[in-house]
Amino acid sequence: MELDWSHRKLGYNGECSRLPPADEADRNTCQKLSLRRNYISTPNANVILTSGFNSLTWLCLSANNLTSIPASLSSLTQLEHLYACNNQITSIEHVDKLLSLRTLELRHNSITHLSDLSTLRNLRVLSLSVNHLQKLPPRFFPPSVEFVGVYGNRVDSFDEIVAMVTELEQLRKVFVGGNPFCSNLPLKPSLNVEVEYTEISSGVKRQRIEHELLNLARI
Repeated sequence: MELDWSHRKLGYNGECSRLPPADEADRNTCQKLSLRRNYISTPNANVILTSGFNSLTWLCLSANNLTSIPASLSSLTQLEHLYACNNQITSIEHVDKLLSLRTLELRHNSITHLSDLSTLRNLRVLSLSVNHLQKLPPRFFPPSVEFVGVYGNRVDSFDEIVAMVTELEQLRKVFVGGNPFCSNLPLKPSLNVEVEYTEISSGVKRQRIEHELLNLARI
C-alpha cells in the first residue's frame, strides 16, 4: 500500500490541516508514504505519523519545515528508507532505534554534529551533504555503511576523511568535495568538484586515499 500526500499544504500556516481521506485499514497497511513539500513542521509530522501508520518501510519528509527529526519516528520499527532532505534539521535524533534502516537521507539541512549511529547495523546509505558538520568521528558510523555523502560541509581536516574511510571496512563510495580541506590539497581548480566522488576498497591506507582524491576523474 502506497500513499502520495505530496504538495497538499498539510502544514500550511503552521497548523496541521485535515489529512487526506484514508481509512484506518489503509494507514495500517501503508508501507510507503510521501509527505514532500507540505510546509510540515516537526509537531505537524508527529501528529501525522501517530495517526495509524504502523507498517511504514519508506517515508519521505523532504522539503518541509522540520527543525528536528520527529520523535514519533522511533516507533516506526519497520522503516528501511528515510528521506528528510531540504529542511532545517539541526541534529540527528530519534533514529537510533530504527534498526531496519538502510537509507538515511539528510542532505541540505543545518546539522552541526554527527550523533552516534553505530547501532544502525543495516544502514547502507548515509547522506549528510550540505550541512554544517566539522567532525566525522568514525565510531559514530555504522560498520555496515557502504556510501557516505558529506559534500559541502565544514570539514577542514583531510585526516577526518582518512580516519573515516580507513575505519569503515564496508565503505565503497564517499562524496567529500566542497569542504574546506579540499582547498588545502594541491588540486587544480577544475578538480575541486571532481574530488566529490571516490571509490574506496576496504583496508585502504592514507596514500591510496590521497592518490584517489588527487587523481579522480570519474563520478
